[in-house]
Amino acid sequence: MRPFQHLAIRTVYLQPGELFVERQPAVVETILGSCVSVTMFYPPSGFGGICHALLPSASAPDDPPGRSVEGAVILLLERMLLLGAERNRLTIKLFGGSSVLGVAADHRTSVGSQNVAHARELLQRLSLAIQTADTGGRQGRRLYFNSGSGEVFVRKVRGPARGHQA
Repeated sequence: MRPFQHLAIRTVYLQPGELFVERQPAVVETILGSCVSVTMFYPPSGFGGICHALLPSASAPDDPPGRSVEGAVILLLERMLLLGAERNRLTIKLFGGSSVLGVAADHRTSVGSQNVAHARELLQRLSLAIQTADTGGRQGRRLYFNSGSGEVFVRKVRGPARGHQA
């Protein structure tokens, strides 16, 4: 069963390195392992956006901005503001950053934990408080983000399918 399937709105699949921001509501689906997604929702106008970042920072100067946490989050924020969102009224959520291949000898050096740490530091630097987070662990996540309500349904993958709403 797909969450939000009862809604008469379109579904968009978000690939790694992509982001989605529109005023028209959609259910945005993505799958995260060590990658992270940040969602932003603007309650007064009922629209939101999501990014799917692969790496903490750009690995090459010509990397598309959506591949890195820094580039993706900043681009997502810029697009939200362009559509009329006010920074201090955004609802921010953070997901992903698991160690799906097992925990490294020094767990702080795994790509997933680096992605989460960088996202948290960047959001704090941008004065954006995280309302909800579901990060880390050894299981990937399938996310369903309703951009018209800000709701996120998270289903853990690899193992018993358990979902919860964030």
